[in-house]
Amino acid sequence: MRFSPAGSGSRLRSSVRPLTAALLTTAVGATLLTTNTARAHAEEGTATVTTAPDPGTDITGNGGKITAQYKETGAESESMLIDDDITTKYFTIRSAMWVQYESATAATIDRYTLTSANDAPDRDPKDWTLQGSVDGSTWTVIDTRTNQTFSARNQTRGFSVTPGTAYTHYRLVVSETNGSSDSQLAEWELWAGGNGVPAAPSKLTATLDGDAAVLDWADNSSYDTGYAESGFQIERSVEGGPFEPLATAGADVHTYTDPALDTDTAYAYRVRAVGAGNGLSEYSGTAELSVGVFDITDLPGKVTDQYATGGAEGGERAADNSEYTKYLTQHTTTWLQYQPASTSRLTGYTVTSANDSPERDPKNWTLRGSVDGSTWTDLDTRSGEWFTSRYQKKSYTVGTDRSYRYFRLDVTANNGAGQTQVAEWELTGTGNSGSQIDAPEAPSGLSVKAVSGDQAVLSWTDNSRLEQSFRLERSLNGTDWDWSRVVPNGTTRYTDLGLTGNTTYHYRLRADNAGGQSAYTTPVSVTTPSSAMPATWQEHWLEHVQLLDKVHENDDVAIYFDDDMDRSQTWLNGYVTKLWKYTKQNYGSFSNPQLAAIFHKGKYGGGHPSNVFDASHDYRNVIDIGLADWSETDTQARNVTSHEIAHIVEFSAYGVNGSPAFGLWGDSKWAEIYQYDAYLGAGLTADAESWYSKAIAKTDNYPRANTAWFRDWFLPIWRDHGKGEALDAFFRLTAEQFAQHNGSYVRDMNMGEFVHFWSGAAGADLQKQAETAFGWTDAYEAQLEQARLDFPDVPYTHS
Repeated sequence: MRFSPAGSGSRLRSSVRPLTAALLTTAVGATLLTTNTARAHAEEGTATVTTAPDPGTDITGNGGKITAQYKETGAESESMLIDDDITTKYFTIRSAMWVQYESATAATIDRYTLTSANDAPDRDPKDWTLQGSVDGSTWTVIDTRTNQTFSARNQTRGFSVTPGTAYTHYRLVVSETNGSSDSQLAEWELWAGGNGVPAAPSKLTATLDGDAAVLDWADNSSYDTGYAESGFQIERSVEGGPFEPLATAGADVHTYTDPALDTDTAYAYRVRAVGAGNGLSEYSGTAELSVGVFDITDLPGKVTDQYATGGAEGGERAADNSEYTKYLTQHTTTWLQYQPASTSRLTGYTVTSANDSPERDPKNWTLRGSVDGSTWTDLDTRSGEWFTSRYQKKSYTVGTDRSYRYFRLDVTANNGAGQTQVAEWELTGTGNSGSQIDAPEAPSGLSVKAVSGDQAVLSWTDNSRLEQSFRLERSLNGTDWDWSRVVPNGTTRYTDLGLTGNTTYHYRLRADNAGGQSAYTTPVSVTTPSSAMPATWQEHWLEHVQLLDKVHENDDVAIYFDDDMDRSQTWLNGYVTKLWKYTKQNYGSFSNPQLAAIFHKGKYGGGHPSNVFDASHDYRNVIDIGLADWSETDTQARNVTSHEIAHIVEFSAYGVNGSPAFGLWGDSKWAEIYQYDAYLGAGLTADAESWYSKAIAKTDNYPRANTAWFRDWFLPIWRDHGKGEALDAFFRLTAEQFAQHNGSYVRDMNMGEFVHFWSGAAGADLQKQAETAFGWTDAYEAQLEQARLDFPDVPYTHS
């Protein structure tokens, strides 16, 4: 689950975006905005420096003459000192020497630079004086330096001097090197004029490390570009207020840490350089971040387990943002470990039970933190934990003021199985490195199978734990990918419905997240078979073994009889057609627009349905019924037919397989309202009246004794809130929002969720009606409150 921290407002981002010139999102809950120096922010109450750096003039470039105490020739002569090329140098075999520049005109300087040569740091000058002369004979000391070093090869260092006399001659007298008997320098520059303003820093970033903001910027000022800085001024804005001084940093420093930030608070930073003469550069761009609580496992990091379990149920599946995958190990004890990109401070964590086998759930565990992966500190210990349902997420609070680099969930016992499993383990807290999330790894192994003339089943391997979705694309020619579907993260199977028979389809797939898109899989293709219903159909399901004959077909239905059915029972043709046509009109096409209606005489008592997801019935919408009497006036024959169609609706509406409400309404309660509505919608008024008289009197013993489902629940919804549209809306909302994986619902609704989704379908709060129909308990109340939190987009107003 991806968190948007409460109270954070628009300042906190709940996803990670790719780095661009304008926007860098550093973490869920930490967002960084960068701008270039030309767009430095001018904040209210803060002066904005508009003077651009002016380096002045290097007088060694004015056409004067360079000489040396020890004249050298060739590629390492003294002329290399003023050639504006730091890759050349002056070299002499003396440790003490001087070099001299005679300017074309007298000039006053305010600084000079020396650049170290390419090698041998011991040849660098250590002690020297800079002298000036108006005649080349009498010399005045301008500057003296001792114990100087250069930290890198070809490093330019600047030295400020007090402007004074305009000299025609300048001499650098080196009295000692850093240990060698040889001397060398790459460049010597003498600067005059300029405004003392260093170049502005740029590329300012701010990332969270625990509760601290780590700033980093590019130092753009040097004696090559004008004035080198003497330091930096760092300013901060809190909650959109004015920028105020925060700290200073020395010359050549490019990082600063602002410690102990407040949670749910927005910060902005900017930096400017200060020149040796206190000239101020323009501001850097602004770096903004907010400190919030978020799921640390949403970001790049390393997930491992005690047994290095890989594959579809490996350790990474416990932190892939999908409760429908899981970590499973063949051991009763285990640990899961997460290493974020940098330290984080936990405020809580969650553990989610997996899809099956409650005895595999963790029972006893300790959550630990470590700064080095070796020494561990206990953060939380639980014992006797029990998950009351599948996919149940349980939340736990952690109280610690310390940040850690490693976190481990050490499971010491499960609930009795020889295996242990966890669907999801989430760590919530503040901090994180601000590491930019990378595009996910591409899925692999894409395959496709045409299971009928109107559907193809695709499957693939999910190779990333951080994809946010998959994009499946389809083409009729392998070139124009003009159809696509976005499917949730963790999905490994998709059924493409509503295809055309005898047609070739091409597919490709990629994974997406905020960091970008993976590469596409290699395209695959499949040709669908004919979608025509066969003239004869051999049953091969349940105990059915009859060879069926197609006795009637139109665009809506194909009617099949076994050998014992009376072919004169043609009333079924129009009856089934009317019901199925209305069903498609109100609830959609169900992929295959034709219903296969199978009728037996004197065998296979009762009936059963099947739908397009069921391989046992050749992926077709089917009702299969056996009765002794198929006369047109027999109410059982008429009602059992509509009853089985009702099951097709509930188990396959809107392209999702399953019925999450079946555990509540059982075999017939939904069918009762469907049948009444369908009879009216199909123009079968007599059937509707007959059915109403039966349904209105029915009571059942679930969820309590004498529950009148039709009278007290479904009929008021149908009558007062849109009739067939309200019935359809329930399935549409459920398909849009209720828990599903790989195209199937993964769990049953509880009563609170049931009331919540029906309220959304009705567009009205049905809690009072539910109290009348079903009674009301504290458990129902809690379930409804949770459903409103879990499914906030179900549309109705409630108190």
